[in-house]
Amino acid sequence: MPKINLDKFRWVSEHAFWACLILIFLALLLGGFMFYKYYILIKRAEPEIKEVPLQFKEDLYQNILSEWQERGERFESADFKEYPDLF
Repeated sequence: MPKINLDKFRWVSEHAFWACLILIFLALLLGGFMFYKYYILIKRAEPEIKEVPLQFKEDLYQNILSEWQERGERFESADFKEYPDLF
């Protein structure tokens, strides 16, 4: 098993207060950067305007509606259909 050299961490253990302050400062910097990038810059950006607005296609809607009506009628007629007893 390899031996771990703890001399690298000696400064952190001897100066725990300063190490905590440095880590808190780094966390604040990272948090501020993320806030700036994902909140402030997005608020400043202008939304893209599409050239052609979306339009309602009446003929396609009517085709879908007629297909649903046909399926509904077939579903309703299946309740009243008589099937012969196989046994």
